[in-house]
Amino acid sequence: MALLLPYAALSQKQNDTIVLKEVEISEPYPSLPGIARITANGQMLTENRLKDVSGVLASMPSIHVRSTGPGSSSLAYVRGAGASHTSLTWNGMVLNSPMTGQADLSLVPALFTDEITLLAGNNSNFGTVASIGGTLCMSNEAPWEKPDYLTLMLNGGSFGNYSGGLVLSRGNRNVVSRIRLYGKQDANRFPYLNNAVIPSEKMLREDAGIQQGSFQHELFLRRQQDRFSLITWAGLSNRAIPALMTNVYSAGHDEEQKDRFLRITGSAEYNRKRTAFFVRPFFSASDLSYHLIHNTQGGNITSLDSYSLEQSAGSHQGLRFHIRKSILRTGLNATMNHVQVSDKKYGNGYHLLRREISPYLNADYPAGKRFRILASVRSTINEQALIPLLPSLHLYYRPENQRLPVFYVSAGKNVRFPSLNDLYFIPGGNPDLKNEKSLSYEAGMEDCLFRIAGTCADITLTLFYQEIEDWIIWQPSQYGYWKPVNIRNAVSQGFSCHVNWNKEFKNGRAAFSAQYTFNIADAKDDQYETGQPVYLPVHNLHAAASGTMYGWNLSISGFFMSERKTSLYKNTWSPYLKPVWIPNISAGRNCKVRNTDFEAGIRCENLFDVQWQQILWRPMPGRSFQIFLSLEVK
Repeated sequence: MALLLPYAALSQKQNDTIVLKEVEISEPYPSLPGIARITANGQMLTENRLKDVSGVLASMPSIHVRSTGPGSSSLAYVRGAGASHTSLTWNGMVLNSPMTGQADLSLVPALFTDEITLLAGNNSNFGTVASIGGTLCMSNEAPWEKPDYLTLMLNGGSFGNYSGGLVLSRGNRNVVSRIRLYGKQDANRFPYLNNAVIPSEKMLREDAGIQQGSFQHELFLRRQQDRFSLITWAGLSNRAIPALMTNVYSAGHDEEQKDRFLRITGSAEYNRKRTAFFVRPFFSASDLSYHLIHNTQGGNITSLDSYSLEQSAGSHQGLRFHIRKSILRTGLNATMNHVQVSDKKYGNGYHLLRREISPYLNADYPAGKRFRILASVRSTINEQALIPLLPSLHLYYRPENQRLPVFYVSAGKNVRFPSLNDLYFIPGGNPDLKNEKSLSYEAGMEDCLFRIAGTCADITLTLFYQEIEDWIIWQPSQYGYWKPVNIRNAVSQGFSCHVNWNKEFKNGRAAFSAQYTFNIADAKDDQYETGQPVYLPVHNLHAAASGTMYGWNLSISGFFMSERKTSLYKNTWSPYLKPVWIPNISAGRNCKVRNTDFEAGIRCENLFDVQWQQILWRPMPGRSFQIFLSLEVK
């Protein structure tokens, strides 16, 4: 905790910036919403609870998730921006690596979060951290209403994949303690069609297994209007990385990556009638070992053998004031990152300490019955630069005609510092890199536009336009290694539509959700016009429908991605990835015996056994089956 003392100052708590207090306005004018925020579908969280959060995020609008296959790293991209332009936070702690600037979703079990919220584009200025693409916020909520329960979950399926989870919660109306355990062992030995060899050949995916385990403990306390929490999360992962489809007949190789981490975050919130103060310290430590060994007739050749250690400490504090019907927030985020990277084969690397301080101020002002104004301004300081003020402005309008939706527009600026690998990686780091800058606009509407079976169908439609300057791209250099340079300026534009409907019946419920994103981009480098960025689909659709009746459950979901280019430049040939539609279906049965709820079922993924690739020459599994079982003791 001594590391936090030099950074003690006023800053911001995630819940205070996302869940903006609605202004009470008497009918016939309903309250105007706060910032545009999309929350992950509860059904998708349930279905993916024994997997990582990739499947949940893929069902949310404006998000494109990319993975090289089961067990491998997984990254999120928002509105055509890069993976390093998307921030992932857990109870206010940023999970993006200071080395790469990216967050690996494969290390985050869906079981370890209660809610996931997307703050896309300018909306991220009201979150814990502002991002060019957007911020994904994961939060853990105390089960105050039902604090005592035990849940056990097991899952087994095709290709030698098994996982399990345990949640134990005990408490009362003032104190709750909860433990979550998660583990999986996936062999990922699935058949696939290798079309990278001539003639195409049916093969079995080898050396793609992963073993993963995680532990989380949560402690929540409350006293009248005050709230306290302490959450610890530790995990480890050991994965094998298979060869590309193009290299299956080349010299054998042994590629392995090991991850270990420990994260601790706490919070204290003091609420009074007109003011509130909150403090949120955190600490994180993680290490990664990576080995690549080529097996030849002459023996084993070590190509890469690297080790990295990351440590982060910081504190978020802030003040909130209620001035009549307005809300004013001010604060500061302070973070210190310590990174040590070493390459055992070549004996090089770097050792660095980076400090960042980010003050902010935002206001929420209801201008009459039908208008609402939200404004934010931020700045960031570190050893390399002082970022000038970054403003953001949001306007909301509720028409007098109640049958019309709420309309909103926003505009804002954002900046991203180069990651430590961008600046100092050996070989290739470029200490002369400029900061990436963005200017974005969006407009949209949201409301219950029509009713189905007497229940509202909530619809959100958002149009977005974003310019990114000095985008950092790693590309081959004349010296034989890759080097990052500020060569790209890009424009990303499009729209997203999100529909959500659910209906409770006497003996069951029905629900439907769908998201569609249309995203076109035009990226230009100093010497090339690249057009649509690689792997970014113009059309992205995800839909899910579920129903429960007399204890029987049925769920159908699926996603569609249009054609995707795989070459960085127009004058470089590379095959296009074909459009793909992947449907999934699951069925199960719930029953209750005394104070225990049982659930059992079966799930089929990739129902039509489509052979496809999300990343070129990295096959994805075909049709698979999973059997799941869970019990909850209350």
